[in-house]
Amino acid sequence: MHASILRSPFRYFLRSLVLSLVCSISLASFATTPPVPIDPVVAKQVIQNRGIGRGIRVTEVGGTNIRGIITAIHEDKFEVTPKGTIQSTQVSFSDLTKIRNDGSSRTVRVVKGVLIGFGILSAVSILLAVIGGGL
Repeated sequence: MHASILRSPFRYFLRSLVLSLVCSISLASFATTPPVPIDPVVAKQVIQNRGIGRGIRVTEVGGTNIRGIITAIHEDKFEVTPKGTIQSTQVSFSDLTKIRNDGSSRTVRVVKGVLIGFGILSAVSILLAVIGGGL
């Protein structure tokens, strides 16, 4: 009987801790902040590492999304040609807020997502087993 008295406050503490973490994470995901430009030096390095002839998706400060193939890299800008067109678009490194397409295939990205999801589910199930049941 003595052990159950000590265990009960600990159980409620862990449940409230888990609940507060879940609430804080979900509230943080809904918060919107204005897009911050990427450092032009870093953006240039990422684009150069990606290479000419490779696919890229970028977002500019104004919210414009540009998707296509990198056709040229200059000192302060690079050129992207959308698939199926001849006209290229020049994008300044200082105007970028997001660079996507890290070069990994769709299969690799899906496997990473599944593994991360499995890790999160495993951690939650272990935590719930330690607490002694569900919330």
